[in-house]
Amino acid sequence: MTFFSKILQNLNAISKKHYILSSSITASSVMAIGDVIAQKKVEKQEKVDYMRTFGYAFYGFAFVAPFYSLLYRRWDRVFGETKVAVFKKVALDNFVVTPFIGFPFFYCYKAVFFQEGLDGLERNLRFLYGPTVFASSLMWIPLSTIAFAYIPPHLRVHFLISGDFVWSVIMSSFSFGGATEKILDLVAPSQPL
Repeated sequence: MTFFSKILQNLNAISKKHYILSSSITASSVMAIGDVIAQKKVEKQEKVDYMRTFGYAFYGFAFVAPFYSLLYRRWDRVFGETKVAVFKKVALDNFVVTPFIGFPFFYCYKAVFFQEGLDGLERNLRFLYGPTVFASSLMWIPLSTIAFAYIPPHLRVHFLISGDFVWSVIMSSFSFGGATEKILDLVAPSQPL
């Protein structure tokens, strides 16, 4: 057995035994790295805002991984693993959970953690919600289809979190990198920030 395959075997065993914890560690790491890349490469900031990065890492650790780990396990028990089940899981994930739980919860978390207040929450929900849900569908429908159809249940959240790396850069850029202002200029040029 090669060194690399032994590492993968050990990671697989840890993921089976400590499903939520391993997913949480992966999510927090990926979201933190994605935010740092967004700050340095997309937003071209000279210094990293470590409090912001911590906010994203904490969100991944405390909400994203535990919530989706438990939800996907529940769906596996309720729907099984058929082709119809894959369709139901993808539909629920992308057309119910994400737009009506995931994004509103994220915007509420962001309003509290980053001290944006109710004005920031209203602005995000009013102007960014629609474009974010649309962009989310373009990325997550194909990825969640692959995850529910081909990835073993104990590795699904890990797989989707690897896709979350790209999504974290997008969300960090939307949330802090000037994308908010660009979208607001397009949809409501007269609205003050």
